[in-house]
Amino acid sequence: MELERNFENALDSLKLESNVTLFIDGIDIRPADISFDQYIQCIQGLANAAWQVNTEFFANIKDSKGRMKVCLLMRPDILDQMGFQNLNGKVRDNGVVLNWQTTYDEFRTSPIFKMISGIIARQQPIKIEPQECWKHYFPYSLQNQRISEKQDDPFIGLLRYSFYRPRDIVQYLILMQNYVQQNQNEKNHFTEKSFHKCEREFSDYLLGEVKDYLSFYYNSFDFDQIVGFFSTLRGRNNFSWEHFSNSFNEYKSKLSDELTGVDELRGTPQKFLQFLYSLNFIGYIEQDEFGGNFVHWCFRDRTPVKLRPQVKYDRTYTVHPGLARSLLVGRAGVSARPPRITHRTSKRKHHAPPSGLRIGRIISGKMQKGFTFLKPNDGGEDVFVSLDLIRKEGIGKIRKGDELIFEAAIGSTGRLRAISLKRP
Repeated sequence: MELERNFENALDSLKLESNVTLFIDGIDIRPADISFDQYIQCIQGLANAAWQVNTEFFANIKDSKGRMKVCLLMRPDILDQMGFQNLNGKVRDNGVVLNWQTTYDEFRTSPIFKMISGIIARQQPIKIEPQECWKHYFPYSLQNQRISEKQDDPFIGLLRYSFYRPRDIVQYLILMQNYVQQNQNEKNHFTEKSFHKCEREFSDYLLGEVKDYLSFYYNSFDFDQIVGFFSTLRGRNNFSWEHFSNSFNEYKSKLSDELTGVDELRGTPQKFLQFLYSLNFIGYIEQDEFGGNFVHWCFRDRTPVKLRPQVKYDRTYTVHPGLARSLLVGRAGVSARPPRITHRTSKRKHHAPPSGLRIGRIISGKMQKGFTFLKPNDGGEDVFVSLDLIRKEGIGKIRKGDELIFEAAIGSTGRLRAISLKRP
């Protein structure tokens, strides 16, 4: 109690000239050794304490022009888990909603564009207006996705591939900056080529962001099982409810309930679709008032009142463009597909593979979970191999001990995974 009184006296002595908000970050990172229910109870106590300090103490400080407020930086999904009464009122009175929403037609007046263009302008050696700075560094246009005769500002491309968060767009600009410095003769501005060349690397980043988001609930193995579902879409990034439902049932039949820690994968197609929508893997398409298509994403439909928007069923669905390449759908899953290789039995000696390729043996020919592993002949960690890649490369039926030539890369989960395969 003495510590509490000393703390209150110290804050009471502050004479603020303006309002001050104290942000507490890191709440959405759950330690691995603390259960989900325990951690939610811990955050509930912290949130109640913050609200009590705001309403019962800070509001009653006298002789101060400014007011102090404590805000917990908390994701909407975690806030929604707590079951607070009068949640809307508590958020309104004790919170600060960071709203970066905009439209393609109105982005130039949006807070997110002003922030990004302002960041670039403030890094210049001379004072320059953010709009002029943007025009200098982005002297190109992008093809509109719906109207062939229309051109889009480069910022629309950045919005399309992101979750409308400043850090997503800053990350894309960093990738483009690195590409320009390493590959372009003209290094004082970006180009359309630099934008497209960074699509895959940004896609890996965005998938990593989803993994970090999910780590509050699930571990890395669970995340791999969730991502593995997209192999059943056969490279499609647009699909109907019927196709999604059939793909889910196909994938579910390959998984063992005992080895699946993801509740949504043990449930119904409707439950799993809502789950993927809430993670922004998938959006649903509806016609707008002008007869065009409008894609609903969870991050765009969410409001302080509607923290958990609901997906609609019996619609056409699409995979988020920023995730498509890492999930091997759309252009990454169809047009980039290598030629089919026919399996032939051969008794000739195996020559060393070209540089960058390695040889390994299949550890297990059972693919009920949609994946297996290769043990490299030259040692090192086992390499993850997806059923989708085996089918795409035309490998045919595999058995334990089969020898394959492969190329591997570190995936978004930190695991070494095969990106190409062929028979010796």
